[in-house]
Amino acid sequence: RQSGLYQVAAAYDINPHAIAECLAQEPGCVAYDSVEELLKADIEAVCISTGAKFHAEQLIASLRAGFPVFVEKPLCSTSEELEEILE
Repeated sequence: RQSGLYQVAAAYDINPHAIAECLAQEPGCVAYDSVEELLKADIEAVCISTGAKFHAEQLIASLRAGFPVFVEKPLCSTSEELEEILE
């Protein structure tokens, strides 16, 4: 973000305080009530920075929606999730 190469245009978080902080720091950012809603937004890519237990589900949904994705470690928790991601 500090490089100026991208901007945070949309965000989702289950924690209302975290989303409020994001909106305060990111001018023009729009908050969404779910990952599914966010994936319908006019965005170019997805950055997943959530609890590790959500990574695989959100990554798979983002890939299925056609987005390039950056996800923090761990990528997933099980070999089944990894197989689905690779597909």
